[in-house]
Amino acid sequence: MNYAIAASDDNPLSLFNNEQAKKLIKLNYESPVMKVEYEKKKEQARTRQKEIILLSQEKDGKIESTSNELVTTKMEMDGLRKHWSNIQDSTRARKSYQDFLTEEDRKKLDDSIKSEARWKVKYEKREEQGRELEELLQHIRTRHKENMDERQEGLKKLKNSRC
Repeated sequence: MNYAIAASDDNPLSLFNNEQAKKLIKLNYESPVMKVEYEKKKEQARTRQKEIILLSQEKDGKIESTSNELVTTKMEMDGLRKHWSNIQDSTRARKSYQDFLTEEDRKKLDDSIKSEARWKVKYEKREEQGRELEELLQHIRTRHKENMDERQEGLKKLKNSRC
């Protein structure tokens, strides 16, 4: 059988031959629901990316290092999210297009579903790390604001004592 791409965990379409892959791509991308979901996720990703870029531009060393960790985690999460989306797409394709599949293809899809569970655990772990880093960043911002307020008060007292 002529396969489009060598089978791998990175590409769910590698499970299908050229003709089947073309049919699946056409059916998936012509669906209005899929287009709306894709655009919505794309916009959410852009918004998060802008927020993270703003955070990474802060001048304070602690905030900057935490922001860098947050950016790194975000990038890893984006990769996991893409992979997760590909796996979900292949799972939807499996349910909708059983008649296109050979026995060999079905076995490969079953393996893909099993790997989906592993990726889901990794994704959830990264989500939790992201939440923890966001909490830490909020705490650091609060401390930074308190320190700046104390500094301003000290400067005012020093200025008043000189006068």
